[in-house]
Amino acid sequence: MFFTKGGGFGIGGTGSTAERSNAALQALSSLPSLDLPSLLVIGLLVLAYVLFVGPINYLVLRALNHRALAWVTVPLIAIVASAGAFGAGLFTKGQSVQTNQVSVIHLQPGWDHAYVESYTGVVTPTRGDYQVTLNESKPLVGPIFNNGGYPGAGATPDLIRVAVDNNTVMLPNMTAFVLRGFATEGVVDTPKLVVTAQFANGKLTGTIRNDTTMTITDAVVLAGDGYQLVKALAPGATATFQVTPKAVNLTGGPPAIATIYGNSYLGPQFSAPTAADREGQEKSSILALVSTASFNGFSPTITPMVVAWTKQPYEQISVGGSKPHASALTAIAMPIGIGEIGTGTVQAGMIVSRYIDIEGDSQPGVPGAVTTTNGTVTYDFQPSIVPGLHLTKAALDSTTQNQFGGPPGTTQGTPQVSAWDWSKSTWVTVSYNAQGITSLPDFAVNPTSSEVRLQFTANGNMSVVGPISLTGTVK
Repeated sequence: MFFTKGGGFGIGGTGSTAERSNAALQALSSLPSLDLPSLLVIGLLVLAYVLFVGPINYLVLRALNHRALAWVTVPLIAIVASAGAFGAGLFTKGQSVQTNQVSVIHLQPGWDHAYVESYTGVVTPTRGDYQVTLNESKPLVGPIFNNGGYPGAGATPDLIRVAVDNNTVMLPNMTAFVLRGFATEGVVDTPKLVVTAQFANGKLTGTIRNDTTMTITDAVVLAGDGYQLVKALAPGATATFQVTPKAVNLTGGPPAIATIYGNSYLGPQFSAPTAADREGQEKSSILALVSTASFNGFSPTITPMVVAWTKQPYEQISVGGSKPHASALTAIAMPIGIGEIGTGTVQAGMIVSRYIDIEGDSQPGVPGAVTTTNGTVTYDFQPSIVPGLHLTKAALDSTTQNQFGGPPGTTQGTPQVSAWDWSKSTWVTVSYNAQGITSLPDFAVNPTSSEVRLQFTANGNMSVVGPISLTGTVK
């Protein structure tokens, strides 16, 4: 594994592809229906049936002078024709191995290489051992969790055997029409997706240019719960976007990543899912996979990003030496770098605290938080603001974070909270609201850089502190 990515919707912060595959299982299970036999085959079968049951049958019986046998030959021809149609269907489609591949290419602005994780599901028509050949460069290969399994629930990864020398994966003891598969990860040359953006007046605006050789079917720009859908981008094409960032608020319903692409899986299913339903479900699963994880699989931090979709598979594979009936969906995910914040309101989640000093006793606790009974935790906020502008009406926002059942603020105890006075170079106690908005005095904002520092001091009782958002108005 090259590096650890955060978990997605419903899985918390997991690292390995075997664990992360749990989030991709729904997408892998969303196999499209097999195409119908060709119209030519159907037409030839119908024509043969009509000829045999009609003129050929009549002429043969007349030549034999046994036209009364039509009561026997017509049903017999119908039975033979039905068996022939069934055999043709079995031969052309019934022996088809189906594969579904879900891949995510993680881009970073300015990097020449990208990390890619791919999950391949295989469904076979008969029992037995099946060998899958990977036709790309040798990636790292691992198992995926079986259907219905998830980390911590006693599930075990599906058994696979990897042959490094010939770049194959053996899936032993396959059961007919039961999904099995494997995960791969590796490093590839970065696809040239160019995104420029700026944040001002409460809006994120910019452009997306497709400098790859792939056709992007569509894309979505995410900024927390704010988003905008972008239409298809041919190679060399450019599109613009304008998004209002919005912190995730679970009290108002599911997050945007679960509702952007409508699909029947979100509610009662009164009919079979359509191709659009399946694709929407796949995209929702992938968005959950690429979204930054924090408490319960969601993050209060707004990290703008673009996710572009293509039907081109990352990994070309063959099963048993033959090309399977394959479907694929590849996501190109890249965080959007915001150079400097311009004028306007800065929403919660755009500027998030980071730890710069921790002193005293600490205990294991919620990921991303510090649990302490005796000591101090010092935060720092360093917003990147356009030169000549300044952050005013600064405030700390802990409303969106506390809905996740975790930090920031305190779950026990009442620590003392202080802000750094830049004019007097000293800590000054402030009245901190762990369940809402805390307005900061003017002296808490560095007049030159708009930097803010905050310090929590535990008073002997266990306190849990975590990320906090800095909000305000840039003028």
